[in-house]
Amino acid sequence: MVSFALASRHGDTIAEAYPIAGLLPKPMYPTSALPGARLRIVALHGDADTRVPYDRGRETLERFAQAGFDATLERFPNLEHTVSHELRGRLYALLRDACERARAQSAAAAGPPSAASSRRR
Repeated sequence: MVSFALASRHGDTIAEAYPIAGLLPKPMYPTSALPGARLRIVALHGDADTRVPYDRGRETLERFAQAGFDATLERFPNLEHTVSHELRGRLYALLRDACERARAQSAAAAGPPSAASSRRR
């Protein structure tokens, strides 16, 4: 729930969110993405979850998408309210890819190294 809440309220300062088996209460559903928001949400949820029903997580993601967010839901078949090895591996892959994208964006924003900074290395 925290990932969804932060995404809905601070989508202009957060690049990516990866909620696991979560939902957002209906009164907190976003109505529109914040101007300038480029937030990507990839939710991971088991379809056998009885604590946080998969359909409620799907509904939350649909509302984010309707509000203009880049929101997708990845379903894990027969997974209850737990983190399997498969889900954990997927989360780690998402985080690794996000770090690589951030590193590339940072390097591109910094531009090529100057001759002076190259000599210091």
